[in-house]
Formats: sequence, structure tokens, C-alpha cells
Amino acid sequence: MKILNWVLFFLGILCLITGGILVLLKINFFLSPEGYWRGAIAFWLLSINLHFLTRDHHNEKGKKE
Repeated sequence: MKILNWVLFFLGILCLITGGILVLLKINFFLSPEGYWRGAIAFWLLSINLHFLTRDHHNEKGKKE
């Protein structure tokens, strides 16, 4: 799950950089720059969500009842 979290995080970075370059060059490549930024935010939110889900899961394993 950690690998998936890192993959989503780096995909978000890649989308953000691609969107920024396309805005500076004023071109569209497959998507408008806003599409890349929205994708970056979506990847980061999913990555954060997965991080908290796995963190809660690991905390419950260590608890003694």
C-alpha cells in the first residue's frame, strides 16, 4: 500500500509540473493545463486518504484488548 501511495504522490507531482509547463508555453497537450492541475489535486487527495487509512489500520493491530 505504501508503494501505491508513493506512485499516486509522484503522479500528482508529474501532473502539476506538466500543467505548469503547458501554461507557460500556452499550449494544450491532450488536456488543458487545468485538467492536469485537477488531476494533481485528485492524486494527492487520494494519496493522503490512503495514508490515513493504512495508518489507522496499523494502529488498530497494535492495540491490546
